[in-house]
Amino acid sequence: METLIQVLNEYEIEVFLLSSSLSAIFLFTWYERIFNAWPRNRGKSAKFVLGLLPVIAFGIIFPILRTLASHDVVNDPFYIIFYLALGYAWLYFDVVAMSAFFDLSWVDDILNMNNKAALFVFTCGFIGLAVMYAAVNIGDGPGWGCVVFTGALGFIIWIFFALAQNYFAQVFERVTVERDAACAVRFGSFLLGNAIFLSRPLSGDWLSLHMTLVDFVPAFIAVAVELVFVGYEKFRKSKSSSVHNTANSWESNMLWSVIWAIIFLAGSIASITIFK
Repeated sequence: METLIQVLNEYEIEVFLLSSSLSAIFLFTWYERIFNAWPRNRGKSAKFVLGLLPVIAFGIIFPILRTLASHDVVNDPFYIIFYLALGYAWLYFDVVAMSAFFDLSWVDDILNMNNKAALFVFTCGFIGLAVMYAAVNIGDGPGWGCVVFTGALGFIIWIFFALAQNYFAQVFERVTVERDAACAVRFGSFLLGNAIFLSRPLSGDWLSLHMTLVDFVPAFIAVAVELVFVGYEKFRKSKSSSVHNTANSWESNMLWSVIWAIIFLAGSIASITIFK
């Protein structure tokens, strides 16, 4: 595998051209869909948030490339542009993957249907994946091959935990079909928090394939977190189906969901300093 990564690193120009093309297609399609969404007066807040997401991603990735990336990247304009283009190509792939795995389409569910629950989940997932990409660029490494390999490893784990959450608690349908806002707050925070948690093993100097896999061992603490989340989701689902949907019950559910999300995100951020 390490030999393959070294071979891949020799194709920088080809990867740069491919990444630049995919980034251009992604950004053009993204904003073209937003500006031409019909009717124009519907879902203005959703369009505004979606329009900000690529800008937020730039604000997350660019400072990392300028300060914490490999020593041959931080002061080289070509490599900064290279990894920015690779980052937007990465996000393009991630958006397609979320649509395929989560049955969550930013066009159909958010732009066309104005689903605010889906918007929150998608936004958290998008920002979380931008954080993960920024993290894989932290530290010295032999080239883009190790960035892609480490990022792919983190992405697979991230997707796995999200799919497990849906398998046991049916969160996808509750967000996209039922438009359960409280469920969206919990699941969105789960996606963002897991991405933050995984950013720690994703970052750092590339030493070897073996050491990269060893760095991921603490990340499987997330299995325990997954079980807690699944248990809580099943509890909330059973409770919501057994009580009348009064304003008080909805507000209580939302309040506890926000508290739950804040605690989880705070814990995810704290884990970055704990697992050094």
